[in-house]
Amino acid sequence: MHNKAFKAMADSHALPLSLCSLKRRIGMRMRLGIICSIIVMLGVTVLSHADPSKPFRYLIDTPVTLLDWGTFKLEMWLNNFFPDTNSSVVYNWKDDKLVINLLPRNSEKSGDSNKLKSACKQHITKV
Repeated sequence: MHNKAFKAMADSHALPLSLCSLKRRIGMRMRLGIICSIIVMLGVTVLSHADPSKPFRYLIDTPVTLLDWGTFKLEMWLNNFFPDTNSSVVYNWKDDKLVINLLPRNSEKSGDSNKLKSACKQHITKV
């Protein structure tokens, strides 16, 4: 009977020791997992950092002039105002003039020139 009581007491003391060592092992694994995940996150963010390429860097560094912006906005407005035409706006530096081109979208390449002229007159009268 004395041996049974001693064995029960030894088992009761062994249980908390094994729980403590289990907690330490889990704690060490958790810390190791957290440290590894932080290292991976830092490595991924360092590798994913990239600068823009040379063409994009040129576009970023070049300012837009009011003439560029105005011709762009005029071209967008013409495309909305004349939905059945392709429009382009270009500044002619030599003649110091703004050139506006309106081309019908649904015309055949070998189409009747009278049809094309009447379409242009129709669009010009809208303006």
